[in-house]
Amino acid sequence: MIFKTVIRFPRRQTTPIALLALGLLLLCGLSGRAQPVIVSEFMAANSGSLAGPGGTHDDWIEIQNLHTNSVNLAGWVLSNSPKERRGWTFPATNLAPSACLIVFASGRDQARPGAPLHTHFRLSSSGKYLGLRRPDGSIASEYAPAYPVQYADVSFGRLKGLTNATYLAVPTPGLPNESGTKLPGPALLPIATPPGVAQPGKPIQIQVRATAQLSAVKEVRLHWRSTFHRETNALMTLGGDGIWTAEIPSQALKDESFIRWRMTAIDAEGRGSKFPFHGNPEHSTVYFGAVIRQSPPPSSALPVFELFIPPRSMGGAESDAGARGCFFWDGEFYDNVLVKVRGNTTAGFPKKSHRLEFPQDHPLRHPGPGGRIRHTSLMAEFGDPTYLRQHLSFWLQSQAGSAAPFHYPVRVQLNGQFWQLGLHSQVLGEELLERNGLDPQGALYKAVGTVTPDFYSTGGFEKKTRRFEGPEDYLQLAQSLHESVPLDARRKNAFRLLNIPAVINYMACARLTQEDDDIWANLCLYHDNDGTGEWRPIPFDMNVSWGLSFGAGGIIANQDDFRSHPFFGAADVGSHNGFNRLFTTIVQVPETRAMLLRRMRTLLDEYWGPPGTPWKQGVIEQHIAGLTNLMWADAILDRKRWGGTWNIKQGTSAEAHLPVGVQELERFFIEPRRVHLYQTHALSQKSPPLGITSRHRAGIPESQAAHPKLEFAEIALRAPARGIISLRITNALDVAVDLSRWQLKGDAHFTFEPGTVLPPSGSLVVTDNIKGMKATSPGRLVVGPLRLKDSPKGWVSLKDTSDGESARARTGLTKEP
Repeated sequence: MIFKTVIRFPRRQTTPIALLALGLLLLCGLSGRAQPVIVSEFMAANSGSLAGPGGTHDDWIEIQNLHTNSVNLAGWVLSNSPKERRGWTFPATNLAPSACLIVFASGRDQARPGAPLHTHFRLSSSGKYLGLRRPDGSIASEYAPAYPVQYADVSFGRLKGLTNATYLAVPTPGLPNESGTKLPGPALLPIATPPGVAQPGKPIQIQVRATAQLSAVKEVRLHWRSTFHRETNALMTLGGDGIWTAEIPSQALKDESFIRWRMTAIDAEGRGSKFPFHGNPEHSTVYFGAVIRQSPPPSSALPVFELFIPPRSMGGAESDAGARGCFFWDGEFYDNVLVKVRGNTTAGFPKKSHRLEFPQDHPLRHPGPGGRIRHTSLMAEFGDPTYLRQHLSFWLQSQAGSAAPFHYPVRVQLNGQFWQLGLHSQVLGEELLERNGLDPQGALYKAVGTVTPDFYSTGGFEKKTRRFEGPEDYLQLAQSLHESVPLDARRKNAFRLLNIPAVINYMACARLTQEDDDIWANLCLYHDNDGTGEWRPIPFDMNVSWGLSFGAGGIIANQDDFRSHPFFGAADVGSHNGFNRLFTTIVQVPETRAMLLRRMRTLLDEYWGPPGTPWKQGVIEQHIAGLTNLMWADAILDRKRWGGTWNIKQGTSAEAHLPVGVQELERFFIEPRRVHLYQTHALSQKSPPLGITSRHRAGIPESQAAHPKLEFAEIALRAPARGIISLRITNALDVAVDLSRWQLKGDAHFTFEPGTVLPPSGSLVVTDNIKGMKATSPGRLVVGPLRLKDSPKGWVSLKDTSDGESARARTGLTKEP
């Protein structure tokens, strides 16, 4: 006999709030033909309810044995995808009759008998598949095709006597669900997607379906709040179709404000429920809501974000304490958004930057790249008369191929009035890593400063992810690159520990744009602990760039004894507050220095152009022009609201602030920078002498020749005994060759990561196993992952970005009979 728990929700809507009511069939199957082991409860938004080993609050899954005999779970599989047959496999683990077992859905992949268990995947709070399979692959229990949206510190599971799984306000990890101190009341489900915009003076009709769970429904109430006023409520009326209805009266809907509402229900035995279902009010949506307006929103060429914060709470929003408010954009209303100040130096400016944290059950759908986000920020860029320097840094890093935050201009309204021209910028964290294709389970270190074992940083050293471990991996990196280590050993350490292409790409962009604060403060490093084991920089906080100096001195573009040198940040190169050990190693090792210089020249040619490049042909200038045309009107309002900056001539009008700032950026930084990099530091110049201090010429090479000839060597596409496939590419030329975004085609396929450069008379290895190859080839440039074609053609070629061929070789592979 097969028992099934069927959970029904309304059809999927466009917003996460509507995903509370997924119109999908969820099955939690129990089988009588084998041991009835089920996923009895899980939590996909654990913000503090259950601490795991090490004090971390990971999501968790509870497995329960409903059989009268013990079950050995060896070979059983948990999966977060119906297409994933392998999933995460249990070790040998005996589960006694009626017993419950907790598995942490942390992504750490730990399956040692007798130790805490951790899956290799994490749960999604927005709703996803979850299933348990027996060793033979058959389904024992599943929530399919997806469970509904989950709330902070609220679990989801089954109760005896209920055919539907339900939310559990008081989770019971490791115990039978029926032992909870607060069992659920009626299940509440809105009939339609709540409106994002309401008309003033026109009542809103709210309908909800209340379904009895443990006993009959006694009453349902509608609660509402107009702006930040006190909450009011009224009983809802039950109709003949089983739907409860009530209205928010017209007098509660005043023009240019907003309205919020929620529903509660009580059953015959006094058990209550609420909707939205906020288990933790600090991380969950508390109300539905809508803005109230008769006329269209404020006119702007930019996206218009609308914030609503109680005036009495603005002091909190301007501090680290923060304040809670509401947010509206593009027809979607967000409740219970935390707003707090962001930044160190800039926190003392009249116009401040702010960090925004959205509820776990309702992330922001924004107009920029990537999906929904919970953690983001509005950057003031007050000290920059153009507002664009940090944007230009992130833009160039992103264009070049680095894992940079998005950063784009928006107009921000506060309580119905213009507040600021802000730059919507992704914050450093797991969402940034995921958007850029990096494993969010890797260790992300913020503001590592000078990369020294003593953690010296003027930016506040912090480990942002993987906090269940200490900073031992960072200490290993810092010790390996320390100046006390001989250069040859540092060279081997760099090739072993670093993602060299990513480091080269980041440094080339940062040094061209004269980034200042990543030397001793804002350099952030990411460690792919569970993958390749490599480290790479992540662009962060780049507002002191493109010649901008907070304080005095004006725009500087060509003073090598200050910060204009292409090797700025390395030892003896213009650093007034220490030097960066990572940058020093890259500059001092001949191969990586040649890689850096070649990548600089590539980016100069692609985005800057030589001295005298006509304005209409300047890629950077045209990007600036496009943005300033969009920002102009709001920039004038912003300067009138907040005042000017000391980085521009006193008395400059609000209307002229942006165009004058842009003119000075282009005249005093971009064009002089072209001359400084194309001429002063060119390899072809005769003075000053070549070297690696601020008194020397860096030696930026000539433009790369079209289709430079390279060679293949040591092709091992049939995996040898060690199980690694690879091929080696050699460069017999006396100049470095930039392979960024080049491709291998034929029997093997691979796209070279931006920043991949073959040094003069050097080589690199492309492999399917970076970590394994590095272990056997110390001191060699290793990239990957290499993949083989299903149908071998007997050859492999190296193609540049114009599909020109630079190398070809026979592989000897043939199609399997």
